[in-house]
Amino acid sequence: MKKIFCILSLCMVLFVPLNIFALADDCYDSEVVDIISPRYKEVQTIYMSLEISDSGRADCYTQVQIDTGYTVELEVKLQKLDGKWTDVRTWTTTGQERITIDEPWYVVRGYDYRLRITATVHDQYGNFIEAPFEYSNIVEFY
Repeated sequence: MKKIFCILSLCMVLFVPLNIFALADDCYDSEVVDIISPRYKEVQTIYMSLEISDSGRADCYTQVQIDTGYTVELEVKLQKLDGKWTDVRTWTTTGQERITIDEPWYVVRGYDYRLRITATVHDQYGNFIEAPFEYSNIVEFY
């Protein structure tokens, strides 16, 4: 009995790791890669940056790039955390291909701040396409 147990244990030690590698190889199946799609339809890139200086100047920078032939309305909200996220200031602009909002605003100490951006995209006929939104990093200003 002891001999059979040793043989079975040895077989398990030798063959189980091979099965794990075979399973891991299945994860790289080309069919799995084919189902990955872009995050947005017409928005190519969204970039944002929020920096707050010691004097309280919040530099709010956002850039959105969309496909040619579409129009985007970019809305940027500077928000503070006061129990819940509340809007401090809002900027909007409309354009095509690449649009930027680069605005300063002075904030008060004692809060966390972030940017919330919404990029509402329309086609050449004014039909709504998508309106993705993103949040920036949270900046503490104490």
